[in-house]
Amino acid sequence: MHLDLWWRGLNIAQDAGTYLYNADPPWDNALTRTAVHNTVTLNGQEQMTRAGRFLYLDRAQATWQKDSAAQITAQHNGYEKFGYIHRRTVEMLSPYKWEVRDEINTLEWEKSLKKSRFSWPPHQEPRFPKEPTEWFHPRLHWLLPDWPWEIDYLTAEDPLCYELRLASPVGEIKIRVSFDGFSFSMGGGMQVGLVRAGELLFGNATPSPTQGWISPTYGVKEPALSFSLRLDSLTNRRFLTEFIFPEVE
Repeated sequence: MHLDLWWRGLNIAQDAGTYLYNADPPWDNALTRTAVHNTVTLNGQEQMTRAGRFLYLDRAQATWQKDSAAQITAQHNGYEKFGYIHRRTVEMLSPYKWEVRDEINTLEWEKSLKKSRFSWPPHQEPRFPKEPTEWFHPRLHWLLPDWPWEIDYLTAEDPLCYELRLASPVGEIKIRVSFDGFSFSMGGGMQVGLVRAGELLFGNATPSPTQGWISPTYGVKEPALSFSLRLDSLTNRRFLTEFIFPEVE
């Protein structure tokens, strides 16, 4: 579930495009991969199985959960084969603030949650949803314009978050990415990366040469900013991304 976000004629959250179909690796149709889109990748896996240059098997299907004039929620089944569900809510809180909420839950947890909503017979103990028992690695990614930037880790915020500030032609745009319930005491780790044209500008992530590029037309690629956050997790995971725009006339 990729999201493109435009504001005042500016493409803020971008699609990487195509670039080349027949180049040598790593550029052999590389911009079709899940990891370069504005979505969550799980355990480094594709949402769909690539079986050829233009052929994908077990194509992921999305379903609407809720929608209104200012909010939409959907989920897809691309990671059900690994035992997980990805659900995304996009909401316009005001003309100057958008939120994107991503949930990654186990199928077992989802099924238990549905069942726990019903009344259990008096002679049975209610069964509550179970959290994951194995490590998994969700990674949230945003592809953004190649503008001057600043980034901070806001430790005073609850939850903790990274704030990326972009100097757009019409003023400063803030992108805040936070996550819930994460604890280093559990032994997990975190990788954050800001990558431009395949090179790491900030963080501890390992960049790919295909990260931080956008192809506005076939055969052409231009630098962009690739911002990602990857967690090692033993719990169902929720990411929150806030896009905060300048209040300009």
